[in-house]
Amino acid sequence: MMVTGIFLCVLLLALLILFFLKELWSRRHLPPGPLALPLIGSVLASGLWLREDYFLKPAKQYGNIYSMWLGHRFVVVLSGFKTVKETMTSFPEEFSGRSDDAFFTALGKERGIIFSNGHTWKQQRHIGITSLRKLGLGKKSIEHQIEDAAQTLVEIFRETKGQPFDPSIPVINAVSNVICALSFGHQFAPEDENFQKLIQALQNIVKFSGRFFHLMFIMFPRLMNYLPGPHKEALASAETIHSFAKQEIKKHKESSALHEPQDFIDHYLLQMEK
Repeated sequence: MMVTGIFLCVLLLALLILFFLKELWSRRHLPPGPLALPLIGSVLASGLWLREDYFLKPAKQYGNIYSMWLGHRFVVVLSGFKTVKETMTSFPEEFSGRSDDAFFTALGKERGIIFSNGHTWKQQRHIGITSLRKLGLGKKSIEHQIEDAAQTLVEIFRETKGQPFDPSIPVINAVSNVICALSFGHQFAPEDENFQKLIQALQNIVKFSGRFFHLMFIMFPRLMNYLPGPHKEALASAETIHSFAKQEIKKHKESSALHEPQDFIDHYLLQMEK
């Protein structure tokens, strides 16, 4: 029994050494980076929990272009404004797509501008940019909407009469309402219950992105479907956003105003008819 145990330990050690040598050989032509471990990859290189500086720490050791493994996925990380700008300018075609992310795939079903890829993404992006330009994005015609939101924000600040307060909620409401004006053709009152649910759902997804459970979802998507955690709340938040958007789209279809599109949904529905 003891001999069997010793044999298994020696075999395991030999396999780990072979894996280590194979890892070094396979990366001989790749950018330097932290050593990857079986299954979990380089997740422990900068600490177990993802923090704001998770991808910055290896850059101090390996430079502004380094490689790492997120589970079974190999990635090359570009760090620093100059490095990113030079790379994307020199290789625009190579960077025109986006990597697959199991979590975002579960969120968007590979549809839309944010969650799609390849040919679908290019089509969606073209329609999106064309529609936003027609709505005045980047032109003076949209200034009045931004001015109204800014004026509302000033009034909220004035009501505090110089007392300390958290400005994050009114700022988020103001920015979100400008986006809603472009997307839905109207704004929402800050106290609107559905609007606040939308804001909260967006915040839940943003807070989840880039955190430890997000990385675990990328590495083990099938397993995470059966485990509890913050990913469940993030996925539920996505359903809240979808439900909100479906209600607005239904209202636009019922209004039958596509011959004179007034917002992003109108332009999109018009493209679908064509």
